[in-house]
Amino acid sequence: MSTLRFFILLSISAIALTVHAQSAADSLRISNSRHEADSILKAINSHAGVHPSVPKATVNPVTDVPVQSPARQEVPAVISTSPPALPVDPAARKQAQDSVRHIKQVLDSLRQHPMTQNAAGRATINPDSLNKSRVNPGIGAAPGQQGVPKQGGYGGAPQGGTGGYGGMKMSIGHIYGKVIDSQKKPVSYAAVALKTLGKDSLVGGQLTEDNGDFSLTDLPFGAYNLKITFVGYKDIIQKVVVAPNKTDQDVGNLVMAADATKLKEVDVTGTKSTMELKVDRKVFNVGNDISARGGTGLDVMKNIPSVSIDASGNVTLRNNTPQVYVDGKPTTLTLEQIPADQIDRVEVITNPSAKFEAASSGGIINVVMKKNGKPGYNGIVNANIATNTGYNGLAMLNLKQKKFGVSLMYTVNGATNRTHGYNNTRYLDAFSEPTNNYVNQDINSTFKRVFQVARVAFDFYINNRNTLSISENAVFGNFNTTDNIDISRNIQDTLLHGTQVNSQLNHFRNFTTDLNFKHTYPKEGKEYTIDIQYNHSQGGGDYLYTNTNYYPSGSIVAFDPRHQVFAGAQHADMITAQWDLSLPIRDNMKIELGLRSNYKLTYSYNTVNDDSTLNGVTSARYFDPALSNDYKIDDLVDAAYITFTHQVKGFSYQLGLRAEQVYYKGTSRLNGDSSFSYQYPTDVASIPKMLFPSFNISQKWGTAHELQFNVARKVNRPNFFQIAPFVFSSTATSIQRGNPSLQPEFINQGEINYSLGLSKVSWLSSIYGRYVQQPIATYVYTDINDIQQRQIITYNNNDYSVSGGWENTLKIYPVKKLDITLTGNVFYTNIVGNSGDVKVSNSGWSWLGKAMVSYKFPLDFTLQANGTYEAPKILPQGKTIPMGYFDLALSKDFMGFITINLTVSDVLNSRTNGTQIYQATDNMGAGYIPGFTQDSARRRDQRFAKLGVSFRFGKMDASFFKKKKPAGGQQGGDDIGF
Repeated sequence: MSTLRFFILLSISAIALTVHAQSAADSLRISNSRHEADSILKAINSHAGVHPSVPKATVNPVTDVPVQSPARQEVPAVISTSPPALPVDPAARKQAQDSVRHIKQVLDSLRQHPMTQNAAGRATINPDSLNKSRVNPGIGAAPGQQGVPKQGGYGGAPQGGTGGYGGMKMSIGHIYGKVIDSQKKPVSYAAVALKTLGKDSLVGGQLTEDNGDFSLTDLPFGAYNLKITFVGYKDIIQKVVVAPNKTDQDVGNLVMAADATKLKEVDVTGTKSTMELKVDRKVFNVGNDISARGGTGLDVMKNIPSVSIDASGNVTLRNNTPQVYVDGKPTTLTLEQIPADQIDRVEVITNPSAKFEAASSGGIINVVMKKNGKPGYNGIVNANIATNTGYNGLAMLNLKQKKFGVSLMYTVNGATNRTHGYNNTRYLDAFSEPTNNYVNQDINSTFKRVFQVARVAFDFYINNRNTLSISENAVFGNFNTTDNIDISRNIQDTLLHGTQVNSQLNHFRNFTTDLNFKHTYPKEGKEYTIDIQYNHSQGGGDYLYTNTNYYPSGSIVAFDPRHQVFAGAQHADMITAQWDLSLPIRDNMKIELGLRSNYKLTYSYNTVNDDSTLNGVTSARYFDPALSNDYKIDDLVDAAYITFTHQVKGFSYQLGLRAEQVYYKGTSRLNGDSSFSYQYPTDVASIPKMLFPSFNISQKWGTAHELQFNVARKVNRPNFFQIAPFVFSSTATSIQRGNPSLQPEFINQGEINYSLGLSKVSWLSSIYGRYVQQPIATYVYTDINDIQQRQIITYNNNDYSVSGGWENTLKIYPVKKLDITLTGNVFYTNIVGNSGDVKVSNSGWSWLGKAMVSYKFPLDFTLQANGTYEAPKILPQGKTIPMGYFDLALSKDFMGFITINLTVSDVLNSRTNGTQIYQATDNMGAGYIPGFTQDSARRRDQRFAKLGVSFRFGKMDASFFKKKKPAGGQQGGDDIGF
């Protein structure tokens, strides 16, 4: 815990120092000298660039406040951004700079004090007035203000600007930076002007602050020349482009020197592809996946290559369990708790580098949420209804105004699914031949769920390069399950028929507070972030299992029906502190390093009481210590990582190393205060267990071809339910318990990726392999001493497993408006191991195919079809059954901001998960452990149709909080009003 406290103190100190550093400001001073005022006035009017429609300013000799000419009283004075011609001599320059500083101070005075005009046309200040003076944010406004009055009304842009959505001229760009000299000292009051490319029309400008900073806002889309001028220095001219995909641009530290310096151009162009290959991940932009609208993250995952979902909602990536991240951070949320309409893209990291947790052996699925990065406001409201009594509603609002951003979101999602499944087991004799002993279960289930998610997030842009963000995420859920199981069995020539009714009422609450501080530097790519995250989760449930058995005659078996009543609850607190630094050494070389500490404390208990019935009389319930538990879990992981990246033209490589110190302890406070734990390193010999290297290499040929290779070492540590030596569930047919001798599994994995990107074809191809030492696997066997021959479900370490495959994703645009995505994955698995005296080995090939076809018809109709087929996959004791299904979705846009969506899920009603397990009989001297064959199948959702409507709204304009122009034609002020 000392490491954790250190991270927290470090984070708080860094944030406090940054805020304190930004709060310093110079005090205002207004000269009373008439001579000095006249000099300022001459400087203002002579170094002009005054707007043609505005007369030159006059100065009140009493207050030194520039005011409008009496001849044009309806038009406020506009001050030039260009400074007066300053002498080169340092002493004379300082005196001139002091005079120029008065311009800024005068404008500050205008904003602070109202003014009136006397009979002579001079300005006077009424200190008692409560109304703020109206200052036109035009040329010569204080640093940070727009340089030219907007043309064409709200949201408009000056002549030469670029039009926006719906015919409006968008003014949402933001360009900022710092001006320094060759000695790296700030250049104060340098003139910053932004002019349209070609036409040379002035769009915005200002004087730099005392520290050399400048910030131009409310800029329309288009290409511009950014010009920096100051007497005694060479001009700086730099090309910049404001585009919809990047409205914020940091042009860095601009150096003014005696020698001419040509800076590289900054162009921001391009459009978002639906599929991208990056150095360490594959990116799938899912915003246009209409089949997932109104659903959850699980609906989005159905169409992601390499990803599979079973009947319990468990997600696998290339047959392994991945970690789920949200916005680049581990989360306690499940994919079912994330609304699909808030997902912008999905990043699939099949072999994470040393930057990521070593426990990410199954890969990482990073869900990137939609964000509001543009000034103004926008939002969405949608509602959906479905034939499975499902419903969904979402409301989201984003606001951004200069230094502040606010995001609000609420969603509710409910459904009722009625599904059918089976689980049939036949036992084998001493020679592994089928016998007459069997247990067959026919299962009808009803699953009702209601999930609610609420989120509020605040962003505070302290200045150009420092951002503080805080968010609160709350998830509430209730789900009820009823299983009606019809059981037929023949055990030791005793034929019985029975029923089991399982009723479960569950709820959970999850609260996550996230604090993030980000500091960027003028050098591109240089930044550090500090993250502190606190999560509190709680949940519980009541379970009632009712078992009744009948003889063939129809009479009830003695002591039936029997009841098991479970009452359980759990609450957990987790805190994570992380610091990351990206440090470019040169333009083609950088180092990334970070520290992370994660601590989780969990308390959980489960109380089980049983009763039975004899001759119609139900016994008093009694406590069942074998199934009850009360435990505490401490889980601490401290980590540090470093990566080095080097790029030479189209060739690049990355070396990484991560070290993790782990402490895990579970303590039962019910079963004799027993405990179980593991930690490493414990001595010098175990140090290799804490080291996890990674290596990535990439070669590009032009813009169309890229070849990558990566390898990494990972770990998968057993969780509480796998390692605790307790019985967690017991039914009429099975018992589940942990294995305290279970050890972590260590994974070595690598892959080769090839990317081809052409205008109408994109192709991603991967050859991958994976070698696992002492892999953790589920093991099922029959307890010979159990009179009911119930199956025992537990976990064990096999010797090793080897797997590998070839995966391809093809994106085709054969004709305009037709979009086809095809995915194929062929893979081999070999598992070798033993559980006690029982050998567990299996091997074989399998494959998976997915297809998504989308076509845009006239009148804004879009039709999409998604199909998936999964061939049988290898398990330690068998294989899965094949599964295939497809969905249809139709979408219609109205007026550009209303969308109606119709989806039919699992059109053929064929989406069924299942397994076929075989275990040979194991002879042990005079006795033996009976073998068995088992066939099982389950469905997650029934076939359903869903109809939804979405309404989008918003306006991208940085001035949406400003007061609007009042009646009578008077211009309103630029102060913020809420």
